[in-house]
Amino acid sequence: WYGLVQSYDIDLSYPIDETIKRDIILNALEVSDYIGITSNRFYDTLSRNPIRWPMSNRYYEALFNGELGFDLVEVRHEQYEFGPLSVSDQYLPTFNSPQWLNELEADEAFHVYDHPTVFIFKKRADYDQARVVQILNEASIVRVEQAYAQPGELGAAVGNVVYWSSLDADEAPTALMQRPQSSEINEQGGTWSQRFDSNSILNTNEVVGVIGWWLLLFVIGLITWPLLYTAFPTLADRGYAFAKIVGLLILAWVAWMLGSVGVLAWSQGGLFVLLLLLTLTSAWFAWRQRESMIAYIRAHWSRILWIEILTIILFVAFIGVRLTNPDLWHFAKGGEKPMDFAYFNAVLRSTVFPAYDPWYAGGYINYYYFGFVVVGSPVLMLKLVPAFAYNLIVPTLFALTGIGAFSVAFNIVAALRDRRRNAEDDADEPSPTRQASPWLAGIVALLLCVVVGNLDTVRVLVNGIATMGGYQQYDSIESYYREQYLEQFGIRQDTSGALVLPVDQEVELVNRLNSANIVDRLSYEINQGVNLLVGFSTGLGKLSEGQPLLIGSDRWYWGPSRVLNEFPVSSGNAITEMPYFTFLYGDLHAHMINMPVILFALLFVFNEVLLADSRTRKILDRALAIGLGALAIGLMTAINTWDWPSFMVFGAVGLGYAWWLRWRNITRHSLVDMFFTIGGFLFFARFVAIAHTSWYAAVYQSVELYQGRKTPLWAYFDIHGLFLLLIVSLLIWETGRWFRSVHVKALRGKGIWISVGALVAGVLTAVALIMMAMGYQVAIIVIPLIIWIVALFFRPGQSRVMQVVLVMAGFALALSLAVEIVTVTGDIGRQNTVFKFYMQIWLIFSVVGGAAFAWLFTSSDRWRAGLRFIWYLPLMVLFVIAAMFPITATRARALDRYSPSAGLYHSVLPEQTLQEIADYYFVTPQWLREINNLPEDAEPTAGETMTIIPPSELETPATTLDGLSYMQYAVHHPLNSEAAVLINLEHDYNIIRWLQENAVGSPVIIEGRNPASEYTWTGRIAINTGLPSVLGWNFHQRQQRTFDPLPTMVQLREGNINYFYDTADIAGAVNILRTYDVKYIILSTYERIWSTPQGLAKFDVMVEMGLLNKIEIDSNAFIYETNPQTMADFALAQNALFDVLRLSLTTQFNPAAIDDATLGIVIDQTLQGLGKTQEDILSEAVDTLRRLNAQYIAIPEPLIEQTEPQVAYFVRVLAEQGVLTEPKINAGTILYHVDTSAWN
Repeated sequence: WYGLVQSYDIDLSYPIDETIKRDIILNALEVSDYIGITSNRFYDTLSRNPIRWPMSNRYYEALFNGELGFDLVEVRHEQYEFGPLSVSDQYLPTFNSPQWLNELEADEAFHVYDHPTVFIFKKRADYDQARVVQILNEASIVRVEQAYAQPGELGAAVGNVVYWSSLDADEAPTALMQRPQSSEINEQGGTWSQRFDSNSILNTNEVVGVIGWWLLLFVIGLITWPLLYTAFPTLADRGYAFAKIVGLLILAWVAWMLGSVGVLAWSQGGLFVLLLLLTLTSAWFAWRQRESMIAYIRAHWSRILWIEILTIILFVAFIGVRLTNPDLWHFAKGGEKPMDFAYFNAVLRSTVFPAYDPWYAGGYINYYYFGFVVVGSPVLMLKLVPAFAYNLIVPTLFALTGIGAFSVAFNIVAALRDRRRNAEDDADEPSPTRQASPWLAGIVALLLCVVVGNLDTVRVLVNGIATMGGYQQYDSIESYYREQYLEQFGIRQDTSGALVLPVDQEVELVNRLNSANIVDRLSYEINQGVNLLVGFSTGLGKLSEGQPLLIGSDRWYWGPSRVLNEFPVSSGNAITEMPYFTFLYGDLHAHMINMPVILFALLFVFNEVLLADSRTRKILDRALAIGLGALAIGLMTAINTWDWPSFMVFGAVGLGYAWWLRWRNITRHSLVDMFFTIGGFLFFARFVAIAHTSWYAAVYQSVELYQGRKTPLWAYFDIHGLFLLLIVSLLIWETGRWFRSVHVKALRGKGIWISVGALVAGVLTAVALIMMAMGYQVAIIVIPLIIWIVALFFRPGQSRVMQVVLVMAGFALALSLAVEIVTVTGDIGRQNTVFKFYMQIWLIFSVVGGAAFAWLFTSSDRWRAGLRFIWYLPLMVLFVIAAMFPITATRARALDRYSPSAGLYHSVLPEQTLQEIADYYFVTPQWLREINNLPEDAEPTAGETMTIIPPSELETPATTLDGLSYMQYAVHHPLNSEAAVLINLEHDYNIIRWLQENAVGSPVIIEGRNPASEYTWTGRIAINTGLPSVLGWNFHQRQQRTFDPLPTMVQLREGNINYFYDTADIAGAVNILRTYDVKYIILSTYERIWSTPQGLAKFDVMVEMGLLNKIEIDSNAFIYETNPQTMADFALAQNALFDVLRLSLTTQFNPAAIDDATLGIVIDQTLQGLGKTQEDILSEAVDTLRRLNAQYIAIPEPLIEQTEPQVAYFVRVLAEQGVLTEPKINAGTILYHVDTSAWN
């Protein structure tokens, strides 16, 4: 047979996809009648590294689906059989099942060597080589690192191939791109007008929308409560306060998991079906304990009612706050709402998960995005418009967080009261804590958690007054040292006018800075303090004279959220937000969504410790509680990953302590219980987030020692002072109770333990002093407090309720010290390390503080008057200071809005034409004629005032919860634009609304970019529609795509977009559109500012060519819709022609220094070696154009002349022969009509 069959090696083992490999495949396919695949070695292996082999994978896809022109005629496949059941040990491309099943395959020793599956394909009669060329060309084979090195204009090359090893690919198997099946489903689904009903009364009448939203949440909570009642049977509120958030978690999690395996449950209908299933499940649990629930409701219905009323009050109150500033963007104080809103929209529009990335077309969101699924569930169920829903979600989270803190503190105080009343704890002396009000504890915890701020508002005020008195804060401690040296050694200036030191003193100064000790730092702080006091007293005098206090409005909320940033000794970018700032600023960040979940985790651990030794608790009830706790803590990985490590430890330790209280011994039965309790918790907590952990990939997943300057004591008290006072007060009070209950004789025989405890405490205190001397000032506070807490935890007869409170306080204190020592690798100046963990600390401190205040307030009735005064006075002072923040910050934040336009006007210069004015302001002449009532042919008169943008008819911004309403009247000036131009955002709003109502599915868009792309108007269409854009904010994408060279690919996309809008090269533009599968091109004022005239002019030419359809939204806003098939035909003809005309010339020369005659000679010499003539090449070119029915050819002449002069030469000959006719020139690019009939 060997002599009868001619075989060809397609060479799929070639190490990377490139031109040579493509040519080998094309040549083999053209001459072959059959294709044989003898194992899955290549098609299975290459699919695991798609970014390295895009063309090879496209080849296999086309082969198996029949596109390539070959039919599958024979399959030899072995399967394991168990009676009627057949099981394959490998995934085959012919299976109608998810491709990820190949992860479950047997070792290749079986399916590659022992019994490989064999496929045989036969060429069909309609095989078309041109079609095969087109298929293989669909996949870019330009390596990313080579794309920038290619000659021509920056951004013209599209690079998608990455030379990753298999180990590299294991970290991110799809290179953070969607799998083809998921991408297709998401692109076809998620039609905005189907998912959201803008004409519904819930959207047209905001009052009705608010009521409908809350009613749905109420129903979800009511349905979920029986589950919590079962799981938390001894808590005073039976978990009712958390019913809403737990219900949302369950619904969202099930829909998310189903969507991750391709079940289309993420929709209005799917969510209501899941709600029905949840209702049936919950009803069964309610029926099991109907008598108990009925009795509880009869006895405590008012408790449930008041919890609901409190929640509604919080919700309505913050609705009022959002009404003061509902805008979802601001040019200076917009924050990261654009990112949040973009991802939120994309999650809502995704059909399957992981959700597609709206800022990186084709990719998926490589971020902890599940929180958007949680808060998005009721949005989809009600079909609320996202811009309206956003401003309902923030108040909802505010209310659920506040009532969550209330619930935990309420249940803690109620539990201690009830346990002592029922003698469930070891007896100690009668205590007024038995009468402490759970309501008081809950209200105080609520206020501490979501209402009051830190103590920094006073600093903002004092600094403002001191600045009036001439106070200037050093920008760094280095500046202070330098000034001291300048005074000591004399001042001189360099050529730039900067103050410098002699070299030897400069060296000495640097050495001193590097070894700065506590004496130096104290000297600096004393100096600053004195200067501050002097400036403050002088400023007060000026203030009393009637001078205005000049403090920027943003200082009232921004300053307290950046305490460490604003103090020079504390380097880094640490963020010190508190919950109220988070809700007020309105960025729908992951930590905001996770706040009520954190509080639920605290309640879960408290409940398990409380019920540790219950003998009446059923296994199912306990399993339900642990399952809900594991669900909440496990999902923190996908909601806000920063919270997961802390609460995974807290949950496991809490369950471990509950296990010890239950057994107090290690036996076979206790170990089995530990395995199922703690092991089950850990397993389920990891399992619930598998839809996130299976896809999420990042380089930075470790910690390192923090080398920067640490938090000074004053700043630590500034941030946590109110909580520290309450905690220290609680410890003093609890210590006093202990000492009163202990008799001297009880200490007999325990001297050794007391000595050991004292020794350990002494050693740890010494460690704290050493750490403080090393710069860890916080240690001197935290370590002694933790020692104190440990001593009280283990005191004889300690209530387990108090133990949990002490552990919470100690845990939060330990976290505050931990962020001084370590930081997450890659975190910029421990920015997020401090931010994320301080937020956890604040929530825990709030609960502890609420319980502490209730106990101490009740106990204070028995204190002496002087002692009460000593405690109440500083407490009230600190509380009033903390309460200043929401008052000053809320008013200030309300000012950060776009105001209705006062209009833009222009005084006409002599001889200035209407066209020149229109070009200057990036508007159209027709626009100016319409708003100035100019006749059709009239020109403006010199000195005349023309309206460029008419004033808004609104006097004040509308009172609305529509987050996009500002776009209907706002104008925006790009701060880094060289043009004196204002962008009327209404044009972009009109584009957004058209796409929302008319775009089918979730197609890709391309929009212009500001060179300073972060926190600007860049990406505005993707942000507000959720449609996937070629690229959104550059830096944020590089943060989420950290594996080399993915950040380079992000930069390359930015270059592609800039090139697309700037170039006149139609072929290059089409290549970019086809590479990213773009459906809509955006053209509005924003694009005109940042793009070249010739680049924009090509769009109308492309319309003439049939490549695009033009959609006029208004006089200044356009959308161009691509015609994929026309573009494919154009690209095929263009590439095929170039392939024919492209020769490897035998002589090297400088194209700029050679004329056509000489070039013709070189070409003849080259062709002579091939046995061809110029006429052969030209005939082949014409035949190619005729066969492909080519209509147009676009030649970027300067580029071709430089890089491929032989192609340019043949094009000129074809033009001379009349084959290429009617040239249209736009900035060097020549568009030809094709007329093959002219060739003889």
